[in-house]
Amino acid sequence: MRKSSSPWKTWATRLQPFWEASAFTLAWGLFDIHSGLVDYPAGWPLYVFLTAAVVLGTRHAGRGAWMCWAPLGGGVYLLHRLAILLGYEPPYVEKNATAARVTLSLFLAVTPGLLLGLGIRTALWEFGLFHRRDEDEPPRIIPGTLRGLSIMIAWIALVIAVVGWVLYDSGTVYAPGFDEDRFHQIAVGAPADEVEKVLGPPLARTPSGNRGIETWEYTEFTETTLGFWRRWIYIKDGKVSGVLSDYWYD
Repeated sequence: MRKSSSPWKTWATRLQPFWEASAFTLAWGLFDIHSGLVDYPAGWPLYVFLTAAVVLGTRHAGRGAWMCWAPLGGGVYLLHRLAILLGYEPPYVEKNATAARVTLSLFLAVTPGLLLGLGIRTALWEFGLFHRRDEDEPPRIIPGTLRGLSIMIAWIALVIAVVGWVLYDSGTVYAPGFDEDRFHQIAVGAPADEVEKVLGPPLARTPSGNRGIETWEYTEFTETTLGFWRRWIYIKDGKVSGVLSDYWYD
């Protein structure tokens, strides 16, 4: 009589996609943290993780490929945060935790990569390739159960939230004491000292050309190239001459 597997071994086997994705991310993260002086092309990590996601998605389609999503997309961010806490500095990591959020852009590569891997596995199955012993139908792209569909919808919603966080917030650093509502109450003609009393000191005061205008920058960008929210006030002759409120794309 064959001895049944222990619960621990069973769970370890079920979580194999997670372990493999975590191992890859750990290896890449350690390389990335210790190779800050290596001048590899911009955007290269996205292609690396896209390839990894396709491979793992193809390998584990129908067997929990979704478990690869979190470690592939968010693992590097956690490693960079840990490195910053341990005292690592640019160019090996970002200058602070806010700037480190740019690594979450890996989700933009991992998500389509896993879906592409699932599609590849499904196509190969139709041609009689990569069949599993206990598999009598191709891996599903759309879950066949209400529970599975609910998880998929929640997953997509989480992806959208993460992408929105990365694209529209991660590149912005705000001045201490800055308040969005108070900023939008600043009107042209207001005294400069009143602005500083309401919003606190800006991150920078930058002369704008030779017209006597000084730009008070209450936000700035990080090392990211994803853009940032500009909250700037123009001061001339001790008064507000203009207010800039928009999103700047790199």
